[in-house]
Amino acid sequence: MSLVSYGALFTFPQILMNNFTKETKVNSGISVFTDIIITSLVYSPFTIVSGYLSELKILGRKYSMAIGFVFSSLFALLAYLISSQLTLFNGLMQGCITISYIILPIYDAEIYPTKIRTIGIGSGYTISRIGGITAPYICEFFFVYFDMITSYLLFFIASVICIYISHKLPYETHQTTLDNVDDLTKEMDLLKS
Repeated sequence: MSLVSYGALFTFPQILMNNFTKETKVNSGISVFTDIIITSLVYSPFTIVSGYLSELKILGRKYSMAIGFVFSSLFALLAYLISSQLTLFNGLMQGCITISYIILPIYDAEIYPTKIRTIGIGSGYTISRIGGITAPYICEFFFVYFDMITSYLLFFIASVICIYISHKLPYETHQTTLDNVDDLTKEMDLLKS
């Protein structure tokens, strides 16, 4: 998830600047800045959408994250295939990954038993930061050996993997109090055996 989020933050301005150096128009520098502002404006409302989605009784946390990953993969693929609309699709992709990125800490806090909650959440953030740290290096590899836009294919693949992982999460925690999560874990263990 961090690979997609931070990779897009790293990749998008570089693609715009690469296109800027290829063009001879005077207004292109302003266009790069405008495209970055437009992308930011496109994905900003998704923070509100994520709060709404995570509280829907029909979806809950697990499936709200999955929806974010599904649409993130869709917009990453569209950004790869229709690069002329990169600004729009990049903003939508980042917005959709933001949905999952905001809901995940809520899910983490609810899924871990009280005794190991801080260790579980801390481990999750550590793994997430590894994705964020490696994103520029992986994207730079794609810049050197492939076309710059190919990194969006990587974002598509990463989002599809996240869809699979989100469906493999053990149970839904929506509207479960933190004290009842331990009981829910015991129930799941009984169902497995």
